[in-house]
Amino acid sequence: MALNYLPIINGKRQDPLAHLARGVLWLGSHAYRTAVTRRNARFDSGKTASVEVEVPVISVGNLTTGGTGKTPIVCYLAKYLRSLGLRVAIVSRGYGRGESDSNEEALELFDRLPDVPHLQDPDGVASA
Repeated sequence: MALNYLPIINGKRQDPLAHLARGVLWLGSHAYRTAVTRRNARFDSGKTASVEVEVPVISVGNLTTGGTGKTPIVCYLAKYLRSLGLRVAIVSRGYGRGESDSNEEALELFDRLPDVPHLQDPDGVASA
């Protein structure tokens, strides 16, 4: 059975365990904020370099894996850009493909966009 976490997060659940969970999440949010601030500062100072490739790139990402609508957005963008007469390719890490050549995302994209190349490689820069 899946945990219904929304009442914990939004404060509707008021038992001690919910208060403890909110406290842990609050502490975690400060650690996360600190890590992101430091990371951004490294990029801003040039200590961590961005990588440039020779083609325009649109990055579709999220902090959550699965179920947040990234694949449908990628399909929409690919179809839209193709309607403008642009050549399109999709590059992804191939998360969860294991020993096989493709994962659920790749299969769905192939069904929706059979003529758009989809490269799956943990090294996205090399694929781009």
